[in-house]
Amino acid sequence: KNISQEVHPNFFKKINEISKSKLTNLDLKYAAYIYIGLDNQKISALLKVEPKTVRMSKYRLKQKIGLDKEDDLQSFIQNLKL
Repeated sequence: KNISQEVHPNFFKKINEISKSKLTNLDLKYAAYIYIGLDNQKISALLKVEPKTVRMSKYRLKQKIGLDKEDDLQSFIQNLKL
């Protein structure tokens, strides 16, 4: 979180606005990892969880943000207007 906050201080504020503050700290951590371009394997290694857990968490994150099934979470997060 600290690294992302230094690089893009408005990232967490913006993503919380979009999700209407429904995101947990873990959700924010996933969003930050996605934002800096990490894939599921790298995220699972960092968080010491199964890749399946990362996929499920990303799916839930997508729902909390309010994206449709066909929307790409990674492009959405990386293209946020900060």
